[in-house]
Amino acid sequence: MIRWILATAMMLVAVSCCTTVDTGAVKQELMNADKAFAADSAAQGLDGWMNWFTKDAVVFPQQGAAVRGEEAMRKYYADIRFDPTKLSWAPVDADVSDDGTMGMTWGTWQYTVEAEDGTIAQSTGKYLTTWHRQEDGSWRVTADIGIVDQE
Repeated sequence: MIRWILATAMMLVAVSCCTTVDTGAVKQELMNADKAFAADSAAQGLDGWMNWFTKDAVVFPQQGAAVRGEEAMRKYYADIRFDPTKLSWAPVDADVSDDGTMGMTWGTWQYTVEAEDGTIAQSTGKYLTTWHRQEDGSWRVTADIGIVDQE
């Protein structure tokens, strides 16, 4: 009986050490999460945007220090009058860890606002977002940075 228990335990350890993840499938899953993040932000504004971040996520403004945590991020976005409904983006590619628990997406973004005089102002740029798979299998953003294209 003890031999059977030991043999079973050793087999479980061997299987867990050698389990391979289909990184191609996980990469597509992450690309889909990034697209859903964009759709939720466009439809729900700041709440839709914030729902995708972990509670201790960090964002990196163009100027100034990094902003970490939900409360600080909401204050920062209010201060700069950020409106995610005016932001659109599309992931170009993704990469994932070998175990399928972490990843990153990168792509291009466009932010369009209408000024009081009716003129349209538009900025474009690139972004990099890091992701972590949660216990429930969903993906959440742990860090986000965007840069503005040179004009």
